[in-house]
Amino acid sequence: MSSELKHSAFVNEILQKLRLKRQDLTNLSSSQIQSIFEDLTVKEILSLCDVNEKFKKESLWKDKVFNDYGVKEKFGDSWKETAKNMEEVNMINLNKRWVNGHTYEKILNDASEMKEDDGLEYLSEIYFDVLDEVIGKKLRMELYEAEDLFQWYNRGILYKFSAEQLEKLDIIYSREINIIIATITSATISDRTLPSISFDEGLHDKSVMEIFPLFYIIDPIFYVMQFSATSESEVLTTISGFCGY
Repeated sequence: MSSELKHSAFVNEILQKLRLKRQDLTNLSSSQIQSIFEDLTVKEILSLCDVNEKFKKESLWKDKVFNDYGVKEKFGDSWKETAKNMEEVNMINLNKRWVNGHTYEKILNDASEMKEDDGLEYLSEIYFDVLDEVIGKKLRMELYEAEDLFQWYNRGILYKFSAEQLEKLDIIYSREINIIIATITSATISDRTLPSISFDEGLHDKSVMEIFPLFYIIDPIFYVMQFSATSESEVLTTISGFCGY
C-alpha cells in the first residue's frame, strides 16, 4: 500500500472514531474542534490538517502543547511544529502531578534553579518523604541501606508491600519523575564545560559554567526531551545510585 493510501486509511479511521464524514469537517463549530483537539493525539490531528484548514489554527496548537506536555514555549517555528516535535520525542506531560501533589513542572523548576548538588539533594529529600509515607521510614532505610529498594520493586519481589503500597509505588517510580531525576543528574555529574570558554588570562581561572548553574544557560526542557526520547533502561542507567535505584 502506498503512503498516500495509508494516510487516507488513517484519516478514515480517525473520522470513524469521531463518527464524522469528511464533508462534516467543514461545518464543525469552534467548540467541536476544541473537543477534537482534547480527545485526539497530536499525530491524529496532524493528519486532519491535510484534510481541513481549520485544524491548522495556531491557538489550538498552543493549547494542545500545554495540555499534553506542559510546555509553555515554542520549540519550532510554530506551535503546530512544536507539538509535532514533542510527539516525536514522546515528551512527558509536565502538568501531571507526582504522588506528593506537586506538578512535574514545579519539581523540575525547583530542582533546576538550585546550584551544584542542591538540586539532587532536594529530589532526594522529597523522594524519601513520599517513600516514608508509603512504606515507612524503617523499612525504607533497611532496603536503602541494602541498596535494593528499587530492585525489590522492579524485579517483582513484592511480598513486603501491600496492594495499596504497590499502587503508590507505581506513581513514585513513574517515568516522569525518573526523567526529571535524569535531567538533574546530567547537569550535576556531567562534564559541565559548556560554553567551553575559560578565563585563562585575567582575574579568574574558571569557566562560565563554574559561575552559573547549567540551567541558567541551557533550558532544562532540552534534557527532558532527550530523556523522554530514550529508552527506560538508559534513563535508569543515568540515575543509577539515586535513592536506591
